[in-house]
Amino acid sequence: MQKTQSLLDVLIEEIKDLYSVETQLLRALPRLIRAVGDRAFKAALTQHLSQTKGHAARLQEVADLLGIAPTGGICQAMQGILAEADDRLDRHPFGEARDASLVGIASKIEHYEIAGYASARTLAQVLGHHKVAELLQSTLDEESAQDHDLTGLADLVNSRAESPHGQLTVVS
Repeated sequence: MQKTQSLLDVLIEEIKDLYSVETQLLRALPRLIRAVGDRAFKAALTQHLSQTKGHAARLQEVADLLGIAPTGGICQAMQGILAEADDRLDRHPFGEARDASLVGIASKIEHYEIAGYASARTLAQVLGHHKVAELLQSTLDEESAQDHDLTGLADLVNSRAESPHGQLTVVS
């Protein structure tokens, strides 16, 4: 493992981590979309998939501006969140409880992305990479809007999952 030597190295590490996040999501989101029953939640995940393609392309542009390849990093945190999603799919084989469980996972994904993009944007600003910071801010804005929409959707999905049969409602 190479030791980080400068703030620019930290920024590059963040960009590679974010690129890994986006590429992992490009593989995982179609599976989650198929697993979800709620139409509004399915539509939100489908929109997220579309945005994710744009985010990966934007990160490639950021990498080009920095003169690096965005590949080479593996985001272990996203691997963990997606492993948790797989576990939830196994424990909740169908229905509204599954949707409620997965909306919590989707929220974790958004929050991780928001933290990563905010960190990378701030590093780019400090280093004077203004165009890089601008591109990262664009993605951060989209992730924040998606998170806002998902929060409202969570209320709806969770309330639908609540049943008179005494099932526990999962909150995100």
